[in-house]
Amino acid sequence: MRRTMIIAAAVLCGGCHRAPAAEPHEEAAPSSRPIASAAPPAAHTADAAPALPPYLPDGCWSDVATDAGAGPLLSAIAKRCVQGMQPIGKPIEKELAAGAQVELPFSLENADKCVRAAAAGDAGVGDIALSIVDSSGHVYGKDALDAAFALVESDGPVCLPKAGKYRVIARMQRGAGRVAIEVWQAK
Repeated sequence: MRRTMIIAAAVLCGGCHRAPAAEPHEEAAPSSRPIASAAPPAAHTADAAPALPPYLPDGCWSDVATDAGAGPLLSAIAKRCVQGMQPIGKPIEKELAAGAQVELPFSLENADKCVRAAAAGDAGVGDIALSIVDSSGHVYGKDALDAAFALVESDGPVCLPKAGKYRVIARMQRGAGRVAIEVWQAK
């Protein structure tokens, strides 16, 4: 029963990108690890108060240190978010400038098993957009996190409609740096 309630709550709140308001008596604890933010960056003015700590909703990626570097960060996310899955092909790592993108093509032999894609960046990366598309450009899943890493989908795997050729597209939304990308399929 408790598991059903947790799953229902996760489904209902899955699309929410707004940080919950803090109670008046609560004070945010400082973090020793940088984390990604789902909130837009605060405007900086001479009179502006210090920015609040970045907010990212809980998920399999919670408590992942984002300062580990692209490859180690991708490995940490995979360890938490792709359990019961196996890699499709080999991961890639590329340097991306702001606004640049890289594609990781993959072939899906069996559409009965869902897939998941992830990307992770190094310290210079602010936000990566990630999507899975088919050969005609139709988007089957996309990242909704504003972070130095991305998951398609952030709430679970994507079930593609048929076997065939697909691509994972990673685009540097904010920042620049090294990005690692990988795709997995259910075993």
